[in-house]
Amino acid sequence: MPERSQIIIIGNGAAGITAARHLRKLGNDHITVISAETPFHYARPGLMYAFMGQLEHRHLQPYADDFWKANRIDLLHDTVVKIDAKGQCLTLANGETRSYDKLLLATGSRGRRGGWAGEDLQGVQRFTSMHDLALREQNVVGVQHAAVIGGGLTAIEVAEMLRSRSIAVTMIMRDEHLAGHLLPNEESIIIERHVQRHGVALRCGTEVIRMRGGADGRVSQLELSDGTTLDVQLVVTCIGVEPVTELARDAGLDVRTGIVVNDRFETSMPNVYA
Repeated sequence: MPERSQIIIIGNGAAGITAARHLRKLGNDHITVISAETPFHYARPGLMYAFMGQLEHRHLQPYADDFWKANRIDLLHDTVVKIDAKGQCLTLANGETRSYDKLLLATGSRGRRGGWAGEDLQGVQRFTSMHDLALREQNVVGVQHAAVIGGGLTAIEVAEMLRSRSIAVTMIMRDEHLAGHLLPNEESIIIERHVQRHGVALRCGTEVIRMRGGADGRVSQLELSDGTTLDVQLVVTCIGVEPVTELARDAGLDVRTGIVVNDRFETSMPNVYA
């Protein structure tokens, strides 16, 4: 009987779990999925519905609890802090070392930072993960007015989430129309009218210059490029995402805009894929 290979997948998002499922169909190798975010795979599009009370957290899991054991996929909730690509092993936050025959980096993306002064103030956050959802629950307490920076689908979803808690929302975007980078002006205007009917104020054609905080260290005001200011207690930035590449870069892999791979998803290091 052929020896089983040790396959480790870092990341339990759609890419990592899809790879694990198909690898299991193809063979009998030992598969371990490691995730620092959650111990289980969840559907990210459901996060907004969990916030609005339309779904419970358990409903975010696309697979039953026994799916992983039935498919012989081990889930490990931990953080990978180092990859030794030459030695074909990795180190976890608890100090444990794990060896692999094949390694897949499916570390996904995170919300892009805007580089504004004051971006690290309390009450300023992004929205791409389960951690962001938990942080949002903390940040909305006592909030009367929130700003959403961005004019794409995620920004619209975040505005809807906040309006479900009766929070006044202002969307700020540098485009002249909401979703203007996606749609013709005529269609963007239709969406703008719909959003405004639901109590969302729009500030188009302007940008955030800096964020100011109050004595408590929480964001309190936004200064905009049109010369105006906006008083807020919560800011959610929805200006796109960027790939998570620190592990790959530190391991010596070729990283540019993202992790460089060939048409077989092989990276610049043997037996490491992305």
